[in-house]
Order: sequence, then structure tokens, then C-alpha cells
Amino acid sequence: MVEAGHSLLSALTAGLIATTVELIAVIGYYFLFGILLYLLERMTLTLYQRTVGWNGVLWTAWLGTPIHELSHLLMCKIFCHKVIAVSFFSPDKASGTLGYVNHSYNKRNPYQAAGNLFIGAAPLIFGACVIYFVCVLLVPSSTTELLFPKPTQNFTSVSSAPLPFFVKIGADLARGITTFFTLLTPANLIRPRFLLFLYISFCISSHIAPSPADMKSIGKGTIVVFILLWIWNIGVAPFGLPDPAHVTANARFSTLGVGVFGFAVTISAVHFLLSFIVFNTVSMVKGNGFVSPI
Repeated sequence: MVEAGHSLLSALTAGLIATTVELIAVIGYYFLFGILLYLLERMTLTLYQRTVGWNGVLWTAWLGTPIHELSHLLMCKIFCHKVIAVSFFSPDKASGTLGYVNHSYNKRNPYQAAGNLFIGAAPLIFGACVIYFVCVLLVPSSTTELLFPKPTQNFTSVSSAPLPFFVKIGADLARGITTFFTLLTPANLIRPRFLLFLYISFCISSHIAPSPADMKSIGKGTIVVFILLWIWNIGVAPFGLPDPAHVTANARFSTLGVGVFGFAVTISAVHFLLSFIVFNTVSMVKGNGFVSPI
């Protein structure tokens, strides 16, 4: 009896550890990038609103916001949520809202409940995909390969050997950051197609971050996904089966995702720094004092 209880406890613990590692591997960096992009976006928008006014936000929002909201809508359809109202772009200065997708779901349906995670994170996922395809269309193939190298490593079990995966994540992040500056060559900067790629990337990166409402949705969905994945891991542990397919696929193709997110965070950081320097310089010259982004 004691041995059976010990075995059950061991299975629950092992499943808990495996689930935690797998969940971090699948969505952990989405949380990290989402928070960074949200903070950069908020501070940049604050600078615009305190200097050039609300309309200054619109030079990136006209494109970034519809992509943000469209991604929510597509994920709502995939996870069978009821869409109540949609506005791809309707700037409201009073509330600070640029667009919205209102939806509802059956809380007793695990599939729909888990979908909250992906609906909330949809702008990050979809925005990264759009940046990738725009890069493929507008920049030379050598540049595309630099920013988005083909996956070369296959991870059969992230949960049992997480270190190599997380080392690769760090390397992919560093590559995404440095690639932005590598691309800023004189030859690229005189190419209209490359400049268009940079502008579109600016627009998307400036509005790719999840909103506070999106973060709540991600939190709700993560709890459900965690429970479902934990049950899976407890069930398959006795058979020594590999990680779920979505875990290994994400581990392999995270090279693309992390590279894009590193690129997007770098663009957003540059956007913020340029806005901070320019707006504060102009404000100081006019005698209006320091403009805080917080």
C-alpha cells in the first residue's frame, strides 16, 4: 500500500516536472517576449501621446492593429469561440482602444477553455508569421536565410533533456537581435523594398504585444493547458513515450520564432529609444522640460 502510494506520488511529481519544462519550452518565451514588447509599446505610445498627441500613434497602428485583431479573430474561429463583435481599427482617444474582438466560450469545454491561451497569444504568433512572409517577399534570399535559418536540430524529448533546447533558445535570441543591426548596411538602406520591410516590421512590432485583456486570457488558458498536459504526461510516463508532437515540433521550429521575436523586440527597442531622444530633444529646445515615458 505504501509502495503504491509512493509510486503514485512519484508519477505525479515526474509528470509535474515534465509538464512545467514542456510548457516553458512551448510558450515560455512567448510570455517573456510578450512582456518586453508590452512594456516597450506602452512607453513608446506614452511618449507619442505626451508630445505629438494621439494621432502620432496612428502611423504604425493603421497596419499593426488590424493584424493584431485579425489574429485574435482567426484563433477564435479555430477554437470555436463565439465572436460577438469585431473592429479591426477604430481608434478611441478616450479609452485608448485601437481595435477589439469580443468573444465568449463554453467554460465546460476543455478545448475552448484551452483556446484562451492561443487567442490571447495570437498577435505574437500571427505577427511573427507576417514579419517572416514580408521578409521573404521583400528582401534578398540571403538576408532571409540570415534572419530565418532552416531548423537543423530535432529534439525528441525536451522534458528529459531541456538544457540543449534552452541553450539553443539563447543563441536564437542573440541572432535575432544582432541580425537587425547586421541588416542596416548602406546597400540595404537604399533599397525601397528593404525600407518597406523595415516600416512594416515597425508597424507590426509596435502592436504585436498582448494587451492586459489578452494577458488575462493567456492566464486562463495556460491553467487548462497545464492540467491537460500534466494528465498526458502521467498517462504516458509508464510507457516511456516521447514528448507530445506539439512540444517536439515547437522545439525544432523555435529557431524561426525566437529569431523573429528577437528581431521584433530589437525594432521596438530602437523605436522607443529614437522616440525618447527625438521627443525629449525637441521638448528641451522648446523649454517644455523632460518627457517621461512612464
